[in-house]
Amino acid sequence: MPSTYDQRYLIWLHRIRARELEAILRLVDNTFFKRVLELGCGDGFQSAMLKARSQFLVSTDYRIEALPTELSPGLKFLACDVEDLPFMSSSFDMIFSSNLLEHVEDIDKALAEMRLCLRPGGVMVHAIPNVTWKIVQFLLYYPFLVFWKVSSWVDSRKPQAPESKENATIRFESNVKRRQRHKNSFKYSLRKLVPPIHGFSKTHFEETYKFSNHHWNQVFKRNSLATATRIKMPFYSPYGFGLNRVRRLCELVGLSSSNCYLLTMEQSGTEAMSAHGRQVHSGERFEFGMNWKRFSSTVNDVRIVAAQQSLQQMLEVDRLDGKTFLYVSSGSGLFSLGAVRLGARVLSFDFDPQSVECTRYLKERFAPSADWTVEEGSVLDKDYLARLGKFDVVYSWGVLHHTGTMWQALENVAPLVRDGGKLFIAIYNDQGGASRRWKTIKQL
Repeated sequence: MPSTYDQRYLIWLHRIRARELEAILRLVDNTFFKRVLELGCGDGFQSAMLKARSQFLVSTDYRIEALPTELSPGLKFLACDVEDLPFMSSSFDMIFSSNLLEHVEDIDKALAEMRLCLRPGGVMVHAIPNVTWKIVQFLLYYPFLVFWKVSSWVDSRKPQAPESKENATIRFESNVKRRQRHKNSFKYSLRKLVPPIHGFSKTHFEETYKFSNHHWNQVFKRNSLATATRIKMPFYSPYGFGLNRVRRLCELVGLSSSNCYLLTMEQSGTEAMSAHGRQVHSGERFEFGMNWKRFSSTVNDVRIVAAQQSLQQMLEVDRLDGKTFLYVSSGSGLFSLGAVRLGARVLSFDFDPQSVECTRYLKERFAPSADWTVEEGSVLDKDYLARLGKFDVVYSWGVLHHTGTMWQALENVAPLVRDGGKLFIAIYNDQGGASRRWKTIKQL
């Protein structure tokens, strides 16, 4: 059963978060977002406010236990890592986080993931504690310890409602484990003598700098994010409530405990992307690599044997010993691995960097010492293809029709086949109404 202090603290925290979000939403006044991604949703309090300004909202948090147990109607919650977001490119109009970025270990990787998920013209909104927050943490830490001890003692003196045997047993076992964990722990006692590190910094000096506006401007700049605007958020203490007069005075003189950054993607960042990245970003190309990235974790010996058998059937061979094998746009790398298992010397390439990453992952996992080369390249790049040479088998499954110039792609791969070799391609055929229906479904 939560203490009176815990209940009051939660009410206070929700009021602060409501004031923060109201200030943030004023940045985008009169703007209704179709698709919004909330990162680090915590208990989901701000999610309902965001839902009112969006047509579709996905709220995420790293820890599954942190997600709301009672999901509100119309709200979607997902447990995922901000450094590995499971969304397609250009999926959201706005990405929002509150007090999250300072807890991210690899901030550049996280921002790169967010950039991929953000559509052209979309915005990121991030609220982050500032240097004032850090100073207040130091000034009020010891008064807070005294206050917390007194509040705990007062709560313990109040008459408590009867507790069920089940809850009493759980509480007793939890207390025993906690005492065992901290028994004779001098290091634990010393840790309580100084304020804790809030984020991933090693020292308080490092964290103070990382909370500065200069630091975040540098972080956003190197990730090709432009700060459209920055506003100061409400002032509050890191340790809770009870300082309303001080809070109002601090806000009156312009002090704030956090900053909110409204970010847009710089044009230079899009120009710096690979050809594949620009096409995905503009909506011209589907990001197959993201699908293969998810699929690669499911690859096992059963799937590998099935790939081998498929190759044997399609190529009408039992083995590929001594043969050279070119896989045009390797995708997950599964069939390249099947060719390796059949004895071939394999070269795999793909236009999608994530597909290349998946293929390399399978090589390292199942055939690290095999004669198997994995490269990034395009079937439409004649200069690249000319450097590859000729192969006994050129294999391409479900690829050439996705290039936008299928006949040109076919003309490009045909000369790669050695005399007496085999060219195997699989492309879509026109099934009339069924093809039209599937085209509509895939566009949706």
